[in-house]
Amino acid sequence: MTPGRELRTSGLVLLAAAVLIVHRVLVFGEVTLQSIYGAFSAYLVLGLMFASFFAAIYHLGGDQFFVPGEKVVGTQTFQYFSFTTLTTLGYGDYTAAYSSGQAVAVLEALTGQIFLATLVARLVASFRSTRDGQG
Repeated sequence: MTPGRELRTSGLVLLAAAVLIVHRVLVFGEVTLQSIYGAFSAYLVLGLMFASFFAAIYHLGGDQFFVPGEKVVGTQTFQYFSFTTLTTLGYGDYTAAYSSGQAVAVLEALTGQIFLATLVARLVASFRSTRDGQG
């Protein structure tokens, strides 16, 4: 199996894991600290999933992904790029050079914001209200 295919497969397995974790968190009746940990776990899995997709794009694109001069050290480079994108921190020391990588990076940034602003915020608010005796 080629590196690009392996990484795509890894990314899809991580996507399935994130979906299953989020589903489990949402169907659980009561919001507990474990639910919040589950949501954060899914968030981390999403970052690893996008890193796999970036690495697959790199391998499928002839070992090119970042703008010229930005070296790929290994998988940790894609993980670093992924998590700075997911959190919308974006230091700018790595930039996707081509539209395929740029499109996936935008999708990741939007996913990260929506995930935190909706799921995690909802869970934390529900957790606090039940602990305070308000819900």
